[in-house]
Amino acid sequence: MRVGLTSIQPTPGGVGAGRGLDEDQGAAADTKQLVPIAAWWHSGGEQPSSSVDGQRCLVQLSAGPLGRRHTSLQHGRMSYSPEDLVQLAEAVRDVLAQLQSTFLQLTLKADTLLSRERAREFAQHGLARRLGILRRCIENIYAIFPPGRRDVLSHDELSDVAINLHSFVINIEGVQDNIAWVYVLEHGLEDTIGSPTRIGLFKRETQRHLPEEVREYLRRPATQQWHEQHAKDYRDALAHRIPLYVPPFEVKASSAERYRQLDREAQEHLVAGNLDAAANARVERDALASPCIFFKHSLSQEDPSQPIALHPQLVADSRTVLEIIALVFKHLRSAA
Repeated sequence: MRVGLTSIQPTPGGVGAGRGLDEDQGAAADTKQLVPIAAWWHSGGEQPSSSVDGQRCLVQLSAGPLGRRHTSLQHGRMSYSPEDLVQLAEAVRDVLAQLQSTFLQLTLKADTLLSRERAREFAQHGLARRLGILRRCIENIYAIFPPGRRDVLSHDELSDVAINLHSFVINIEGVQDNIAWVYVLEHGLEDTIGSPTRIGLFKRETQRHLPEEVREYLRRPATQQWHEQHAKDYRDALAHRIPLYVPPFEVKASSAERYRQLDREAQEHLVAGNLDAAANARVERDALASPCIFFKHSLSQEDPSQPIALHPQLVADSRTVLEIIALVFKHLRSAA
């Protein structure tokens, strides 16, 4: 089964596309080029069965958030199509280049972009460092778990994917906070805003001091939805509740009963000492499974999370924060 992806496109203009963070270049695409951040993908139809800590269960695939340059998952899909893989390969090359370009510009040009030492520190050692981590997390995940992989991941591979995913999600939120701090420090707004807990792109005490175009962008329903229901929610779950989780594998609902049967047979043969029969049952069982391309946090209905497609979400979130960086730096010399 395949996942249908649409509209993963390179960022027009902006960082990494022939424009820099320099003030005289504007640092970003024009407002008309800025695309709403949040889109929603949907999956449904035949629901895959996954293994969760050794227990067989159905993962309910309904809806979850994505960032700008949207992808949309079609009904009943469990893997990417050949066309999807081509699009993802192009998209990830593009976003890795943008992350590296922005990292270098912030590292090498902070002295000319920013006038205050503390703002330069947040740009170079906060924002730039986090962008480097995001880039490496994407590289690691795509190396361990290429989108076209067909065999299930080992326990250690799943752990390594989770480690990099956790770091990625934490730093996506950290990038947003660092952008806010750079702007506040450059304009000397710390005392005006008051407590450091009030500094943040999505906090009203900070937003009232941002340029109008930036405020409008951050207050768009799509932007708010992406931040509240995805970036912040998944970061908070990771830090305080249930860590993000990529299930070990998926099995189509139509094959789930056969999978369970073969699993029982393998155990029975093993107990009976029929090692060859047990091995054959495991081979047939494992052939019914495929890698799970989704992640989520809680499996409980009391704290539900929506499954999100792993590979395109890494691209979408990176493009989202790169777009915010470009927009804020475009207006760095102005304040509300």
